[in-house]
Formats: sequence, C-alpha cells, structure tokens
Amino acid sequence: MEYYVDPEGRGFDHNHFFVLVQRLWEESGREPLVKLPEKYSDAGWELLRKHGLPEDGWFACFHARDGGYRSDIKRGLTHYRNSNIEDYIPAMEAIRDRGGWVVRVGDSSMPPLPEMEGVIDYAVSDSREDWIDVFLLARNRFFVGATSGPITVAQVFGVPVVGVSWFPFEDWMYSSSNIMVFKPYRRSSDGSYLTVSEMTKPPVRGLLSKGSFDARGIEVEENSPEDVRAAVVEMMDQCDGVIDYSDEDEDLQRRFKALADPFSVGVNVRFGRDFLRRHRSIIG
Repeated sequence: MEYYVDPEGRGFDHNHFFVLVQRLWEESGREPLVKLPEKYSDAGWELLRKHGLPEDGWFACFHARDGGYRSDIKRGLTHYRNSNIEDYIPAMEAIRDRGGWVVRVGDSSMPPLPEMEGVIDYAVSDSREDWIDVFLLARNRFFVGATSGPITVAQVFGVPVVGVSWFPFEDWMYSSSNIMVFKPYRRSSDGSYLTVSEMTKPPVRGLLSKGSFDARGIEVEENSPEDVRAAVVEMMDQCDGVIDYSDEDEDLQRRFKALADPFSVGVNVRFGRDFLRRHRSIIG
C-alpha cells in the first residue's frame, strides 16, 4: 500500500488522497488530462449509427462486474464486487424512455442481455476491439457500473459516473459530477443494518472477502433494481439541468457525508437521493 502526504503533512492511502487532488483540480477549472483523437471518435460514431443510433442520439455505457475472468483464488476477495446485469435492466429501460441508447461493455465471459430495442450488447459481440472500448467509455453521456476497470477509464475522460452496487464501503469515487449507491451491510442474526459509523470503524472497515464478513455475521446486501434505476434517473435529471433536491435531501446528504468521512478528507461524490431516503436509518 502506498501512502501520500497532503500540504498539511497528513498521510493518506491513494483512495483518500485522490479525493483531495480531484477537488483541487475541479476548483482550478481544469479539463480532463486525456482526450480521444478525432479519428477514433468519428469512426466510433459511424459504428453506432450502423447499429441504429440516430444522428443526434446519445448513449450511456453499462458494466456489471462479473467474476468470469478471475481465477478461483481471487474470487473470494472479489465476490462482493460483482453484480448481476439483469438488475440494471429497469435503469436501461429508463434511459430508453428518455430517448437514449444503452451500450453494455465488458468481456465475452459475461451472460448475454435479453434482446432489447436500443440496447447494444457490445460485451458479447464479435466486433470488439480495443479502440472501440476506449471510444465507448470516452464518448458516452454517462457511465453506469460498479468498482472495476472500465469505470476508471470513463472518469479519466471526465465522463460523469453512476456508481452502483458499490463495494467496499468508504472507497468513494473522486469527482463531484458522480452519483453513487453502495451495498449496505446488515447483521445475519436479525437483518438490521449497520450504521455508517459502524461501517467506517474497525473491525468492519477494511473487510473485503466473503469469508471475513461471514465470520463476523455480516451480510452484504445487493442494490435492488429500483436503487439502480433511481440513481440513473437522478443522473439524467442532473445532465438535463432539471434536478430538484429538497432541504431534507440536502440535510441527509450533509449528515451522511460527515459520518462517511472519518479522516476529514471531504467527500466529493453525491450519494443517490432516493437511496439515502430509503436508508436514512443508517445515518442515525
């Protein structure tokens, strides 16, 4: 594990330090460091139009991390980072209802999506190429996915991200343009949820493998299809400039961020409005 020191002399792991760096980057008004060459952009849009995307159409990329490409040795550590692509289908339908298209990215070991109008299942297509992967992640209106490599590529290009099925807790994304919902923890004994304070403190903080959670009688709950859909709708409203947050929403956001920031680094990302409403009990 590498550690970094901020101007005040505080040492942080890279996840917390990058939050500070991103905040300074945004406050200075800088653009993303990486840009896609126009030759790849033009070729990519032409490819999407051949699949039916309208001339003035837009698309969002989806990625549900799957363990198919991991060895059995790694699966115990990555079990809870995986999610089911079928849980994302209502969110895909919400994008189609708003006139957008969906491109599912990933690797060929993933289960195929059912046939859906306006949805391109690129992950299992025969036309996958590296440059297309990069084009899709750089030019989608926003990206929807969990903790995995593609989400990092989208952020490098400055693309807003809807982080869903997020695990582990407190490993937050960096950009203020992102929205995320995470996998809550609950007790196996009575089904009650752990509070934010409990999740951010040892011994719970730092748990990764399924076995370590099982040993402490803790279950990691999947985000529901409704959780994912609500976060995606919130992102579309944000992109369209029609987002509406009540005073209560802002209060929940502030209280949650204060509790979810044990090292006083600050939290840039916004947490899903409907998700916090439903899980307000974990704030205390």
